[in-house]
Amino acid sequence: MDASGIHVTSEKLTTFQVKLKNLSQVLSEARNTILFGLFHLGNDWQDQKYQQFIDEFKASEQKLQAIAEKYQDWANGHLQRKIDEAIAYEIS
Repeated sequence: MDASGIHVTSEKLTTFQVKLKNLSQVLSEARNTILFGLFHLGNDWQDQKYQQFIDEFKASEQKLQAIAEKYQDWANGHLQRKIDEAIAYEIS
């Protein structure tokens, strides 16, 4: 039971943790796919606008990676502690 009096099972938290890790993985894979596509796009797009396009995209790509990493960190850190607390509560 958390501070608000809501009971959350370790099973539900673990399921949420798996989903959050999966989302992080999907975001990372999407980022990699986009970067791969941009690399190949550069083979055909040879003018200065390509570099401008890449520069504009870079900020968004970095944000996407930061979100993926934040989700992974949250799942492995805070959420894992909550799962451990729920398990301790359930076995007590």
